[in-house]
Amino acid sequence: MLPLLMTSLAPVLWSTGGLGVRLLDGLPVWEILFWRSVFMCLTLSVWGLVTRDAHSGRGWLKSVSSHALISICFALSFIFYIFSVTQTTVADSLLIQGTAPIFIVLFGWMFLREKIERITIISLLLAVLGILVIMLPSLTHGGLSGNLFGLAKAVAFACGTVAVRAKKSVGILPAMTAAAGLSALAALPMVNSFALDPQELLILIYLGVIQVGIGFILFVSWSGRLRSSQTGLIVILEAVLGPLWPWLVIGEMPSVNTLFGGLIIIIAIGAHAVIYSRPAGRSVTAS
Repeated sequence: MLPLLMTSLAPVLWSTGGLGVRLLDGLPVWEILFWRSVFMCLTLSVWGLVTRDAHSGRGWLKSVSSHALISICFALSFIFYIFSVTQTTVADSLLIQGTAPIFIVLFGWMFLREKIERITIISLLLAVLGILVIMLPSLTHGGLSGNLFGLAKAVAFACGTVAVRAKKSVGILPAMTAAAGLSALAALPMVNSFALDPQELLILIYLGVIQVGIGFILFVSWSGRLRSSQTGLIVILEAVLGPLWPWLVIGEMPSVNTLFGGLIIIIAIGAHAVIYSRPAGRSVTAS
């Protein structure tokens, strides 16, 4: 029961990211990205030292250098996440990003020659349909760039996860720490001011330390004790709960297209997670 609860807490934390970013509407997007990444990098670095991670020290540097592609993919996913949430509704962004698990299986088939089931093809087609339903209004009413960034985030995250699978041994903690560092470095030249008011600072600390930092630690620490079909369903919580928080707190209500398209995506991912079951193994995820 404890692994289930602790693993479930991770996507619950991730789901609050959209609301956190919305509460920083007055802050430039590059500054949000910079500070969120910095606080995540610090959190994972401290965790590695406290737990005496096997990849600390020289081994940490070696792990980062040998798995640079993985860190780059995840860094891009962090960047695309922030740009997506700030340029479209939270609901549209998170529901489109939620298609990542299906892309993971698809890319595994394309690049690693992993077996692909018929359910994956059906789920992918349904997910594409759901994405189109969500994105169609943005062609005339705005938000298209944010939706495309959301899709790019799903693809970048899927590429990073498949790259992890391609390696025999990957230090996930240093790879994700480096990814956070890379996204901070990418944002640094675009930061015009490092001045933050207390409220902005608290929200950014929450986003970096708790929402993605502790969320990642919880998922990696506990998800390996569950079946992959269980973790696949649990991860859907982010897409389900993510649109709910802005709706309840700031009144950002999803459109009919978003609700309908999101329902199609959630059904596609949920059915895929139930039917496409694998033995429990190490998983990686973070918004």
